[in-house]
Amino acid sequence: MPKGYVYIRYSTAEQSQGDSHGRQMRLAMRYADAHPEKQIQVVEDPVYVDSGVSSFHGGNLASDKALGRFLNDVDSGVIAAGSILLVESLDRLSRQEIFAAQQVFLDILNRRITVITTSETESKEYGGQSGLVDLITMLVHLERAHAESLLKSKRVKEAWNTKRVHARNNAIITKVCPQWLTVSKDGKSFIVDEEKAEVVRKIFACAESMGYQSIARYLNESKVRPFSIRSHGWQSSRIAKILLNPAAIHSRTCQSDHATALLESAMERRNIPSHCIL
Repeated sequence: MPKGYVYIRYSTAEQSQGDSHGRQMRLAMRYADAHPEKQIQVVEDPVYVDSGVSSFHGGNLASDKALGRFLNDVDSGVIAAGSILLVESLDRLSRQEIFAAQQVFLDILNRRITVITTSETESKEYGGQSGLVDLITMLVHLERAHAESLLKSKRVKEAWNTKRVHARNNAIITKVCPQWLTVSKDGKSFIVDEEKAEVVRKIFACAESMGYQSIARYLNESKVRPFSIRSHGWQSSRIAKILLNPAAIHSRTCQSDHATALLESAMERRNIPSHCIL
């Protein structure tokens, strides 16, 4: 009865709050249940998980990453030859350019590890008996994954280059802003909400001698309205976010050029023009 090891990867740590991890694990379990003739014994501990790791440049192959550890465990004999690696799709293994990606794939097969993709739209087994058609199928999937990531990377870089140009001219590049700011009617500038700004100043003043919880308690006892109408009072976590927000001390933040971390997440950080000082 071959053991099936599950490899799970998602590009941003924020995705761990969603269902990406659970979905990939369920697909592996369902595949094993749907194919009793293969007698796959799914190993639930360890599960090899790369959380917040991009495969666009092969970062998941590093020795301290899950896929790198899996390969090391095969080489050291912890995982026996003839075992199975269960992945949702081939792009979980690599989104590198085609020659590098195929080498990753072949390195796994050459270790006598069978790779099974468990996605309903990409369910396939690759192993020692794989032929030319399987190799072509693999190459098509890997090339498509890289092309998608490359296109997203270019779009992200172009978008941020445009945003940087606007930011240098003190123009708004996003309407997402701290709660003590509002967008002007013409949409071209931020306006400081003085009532909320005064609360922020008070929080910073309190922070000189008080902790997060004490500040939250003080604001609640002083009946200071929280910024969100949905909030049931001030919480220490909200105090921490305000005190740690660089925008509160006149600092603009702009996403760096690490496009690989943006390929599958579309996560953008806010940018506050320099004239919006509390």
